[in-house]
Amino acid sequence: MKKILGLALLVVAALTLAGCAQAESAIASTIAIDVNPSVVLELDENDKVVNVIMNNEDAVIIVGDMDLIGVDYNIAVNALIGSMVSNGYLNELANSVLLSIQSNDTVRETELMANLTQAINDVLTGASIDGSVITQELDFEQDAEDLSELLGISEAKAELILDIIEVDPRLTVEDIPASIQ
Repeated sequence: MKKILGLALLVVAALTLAGCAQAESAIASTIAIDVNPSVVLELDENDKVVNVIMNNEDAVIIVGDMDLIGVDYNIAVNALIGSMVSNGYLNELANSVLLSIQSNDTVRETELMANLTQAINDVLTGASIDGSVITQELDFEQDAEDLSELLGISEAKAELILDIIEVDPRLTVEDIPASIQ
C-alpha cells in the first residue's frame, strides 16, 4: 500500500511540474506599449493574447471593459491605441508610442515589430496625428526591473533609459527628461 501511495504521489508531482512548465512556455511573445498608459500583452504561440498587464491607473482607463484574452494581437493593439486616442492620451502634442517586443523566435519578433509599427502608425494617421513609434527589443534585465520599481515606470521605459545611458555614459537617470520616465 505504501509503494502504491508513494507512486501515486510521484505521478501527481510529475504532472504538476509538467503543468507548470507548460504554463510558463505558453507565453511565446510579449508586447509592451507605453505612452503614459503602460500595457503589456503576453501572447501564445498562435499570437493570441493570454494575459494583459496594466502597469498603471491610466492603463486601467484605456483597457476599460475590453476583454482582450484570446484576441489576435493586432486587434488588441489597434483597440488599445484607439482607446488611447479617444481618451486623449495620444494627440497632436502627445504623439509618441514606445513599442517594446520580446519573442522566443527572433524572426517572429522582427515580424511583430514591423507589423505593429505599421498598425500603430495607421491608427495615428487615421486620427490625424503626426506621431512616431519608438521601437526596442525587451530584454527583461534585472537592472531594468530595479529601475522601473525605483521610478515607478514600466520595465520597457526603464530599458529605454538604460539604453540611452549606455550610448552616452555621461548621462544619468536624472538627466533623462521626465517625459520619458
